[in-house]
Amino acid sequence: MDWKTEQEWLVMRYFRENDPDFPKGRLVKSESPDFKLWIAPGRFIGIELTRIRPPSYPDPVPGFLDFRYAWQQFISTLESKEKKTDAYRKQNPCSLWLIIFADYSEAHAIDRIFKTISYSHINTKFDRIHFFDLDQHLVFSLK
Repeated sequence: MDWKTEQEWLVMRYFRENDPDFPKGRLVKSESPDFKLWIAPGRFIGIELTRIRPPSYPDPVPGFLDFRYAWQQFISTLESKEKKTDAYRKQNPCSLWLIIFADYSEAHAIDRIFKTISYSHINTKFDRIHFFDLDQHLVFSLK
């Protein structure tokens, strides 16, 4: 198992442990999307897992959610994955999730995303979007 695959399994395991609403089922590693959660014979939830994109300033820290740029980081990450939703949907998932994770977040950065989402319309083909703060082991449902 390569490093990227190990990291994805680890993050997914932590996410699953920290989301009380995570459905029961058999989680299988795949590609496009990253995971399939088999919830019944022939029915699965497609789960794409991605690290928050760094802000566009010199020497950004990968995986860091910056308070000043939180919304831009979120939108940039969402847009990069949104381009692939048609390919994900070709596999016929019953639901398609996006989990965006940050290794750590500046104080109130996630609040900034929630406040902006509350008055913005996000057009997405994902059925659910979650934000996962690895540092604090907190799951936030954004859609």
